[in-house]
Amino acid sequence: MNTPVRIEDIDVSKIEIRKITKKGKADDSKGKGYHVFYNNERLEIILPELDAPGGVTIFDKYEKIKVVVNLSFDGMKETVDGQLTKRAKRLATAHAKLVALEDKIRTSIIEKASEVFKDKKKQSNDVLTSRIRPFIYQPTAREDGRVFEDSFGLQIPTKFSSLSEDDKKKKSIEELEFLKKQFQARPDSHLLVDKDGREVQVDGEEITLDNIQLAIPRRSRVKAVASFSYIWVTTSQECHSVWHFTHGLITSDKKAQVLNIRADDDEDEDDVVMEEEEVEYVEEEEEAVAVAA
Repeated sequence: MNTPVRIEDIDVSKIEIRKITKKGKADDSKGKGYHVFYNNERLEIILPELDAPGGVTIFDKYEKIKVVVNLSFDGMKETVDGQLTKRAKRLATAHAKLVALEDKIRTSIIEKASEVFKDKKKQSNDVLTSRIRPFIYQPTAREDGRVFEDSFGLQIPTKFSSLSEDDKKKKSIEELEFLKKQFQARPDSHLLVDKDGREVQVDGEEITLDNIQLAIPRRSRVKAVASFSYIWVTTSQECHSVWHFTHGLITSDKKAQVLNIRADDDEDEDDVVMEEEEVEYVEEEEEAVAVAA
């Protein structure tokens, strides 16, 4: 099992990308995938508490269900008496390291351009860079002009999406439909826990596709462990980074009143500024291609 690393502690020089192969052979007919390694383990990071303004979004397109939570770095410029709060400093540090990680991934792909892409002649770095989709993005501004800080999207994988095509053929239709609603968490952890480490449930039931939006409501605050699942290179020569939410600790603002707030260990409660206004969050859908690890 991979060892999660705090994003602040990541040394990007130890990042490496390796092509995904199946039974020792690569099949590039439908695109190709790369895993991201850190110290020879698949990369998993521990993020600080981040806001989820839109809660969870569920996409159901082409009979494929995708569950996404977008985490915002909103608050990293927050001040009290002209000084950045402890939380703002923490978010700014984590954001800077995530940007450095994204730059390292981009550089690693460009260094392997002859392997990653199918170009018959060498392309400029600008052309190659244009093919690499960023995983940090700037949300759309609201009508009132308010602009949120950069966001970071995590997919919450279902047990169905984790099945290989061969395994799917062995299941009945009823079993497959059941697995489409069950989430894949780490073997040693629940999908979500509260400040006391207890499993978060909804009305006494485990979290499923039917109630995930109640478990992570709009304007929640989440401390997540994220797995860099893979980089997918499409047949049209575009690179997409896919991050998975493996498990996390969920907190809530005063309005939602769903779960307990847990500040980071060295956070002063007086430093936490909770917005009372309603948030309108604009989601940009991205297609994800499943890769058998």
